[in-house]
Amino acid sequence: MNIVDPQAALDYWKSKTSIDPSKFAKLNARTKAKSFTVAKTWNENFIADVEASIGDALANGTSAADWATRFESILSSYGGAENVGTNEFGSGYLDMLFRTNTQTAYQAGRNSEMFSAEGQARAEYFMWSAIMDDAIDDICEELDGQVFPKNSYDAQGLTPPAHYNCRCTLIELDAEDLKDGGYTLSYAKDVNTEDFLFDNRDNLGLI
Repeated sequence: MNIVDPQAALDYWKSKTSIDPSKFAKLNARTKAKSFTVAKTWNENFIADVEASIGDALANGTSAADWATRFESILSSYGGAENVGTNEFGSGYLDMLFRTNTQTAYQAGRNSEMFSAEGQARAEYFMWSAIMDDAIDDICEELDGQVFPKNSYDAQGLTPPAHYNCRCTLIELDAEDLKDGGYTLSYAKDVNTEDFLFDNRDNLGLI
């Protein structure tokens, strides 16, 4: 399995554009993958500062709890939640915001290598792997265990996270793995991706 390059994750994060949530909601999945927002706020300077704080967290290996403290400090500098457009930011939302966005960055860094020419030569396929517990959602439950060819343009859009709080990952398989495991190939055209939050194909550096 390939190792995540922290710099690749950070480079991906730095390429994002911060926008207000009303604009974010109107974007397609492909453009959302290149954008960042904070729900319930209209202040784009605040959103940009939060985006920068997540970038710092990626660079420094900051924990979710420590980042939440940093978030509160940023919020205080704006005079509180009421001055950026909302009444409060709950701990559950902050945890989701941090984990979804940092996972997206690390996955983007990993996937850019996985789908590169070298990565495709090493292993021609990938399998979607979900955590099958009570928190699993329909999208990821359907995809769990399905195997796709890496060189499929449509399949390159099937990279986690599929949604907020997505915990899925991809497992590389080569031809021998495919045969030994008795796997059959699935095709992205047969997968309903309407509910996918992001389409990360642009971030693989292939198109």
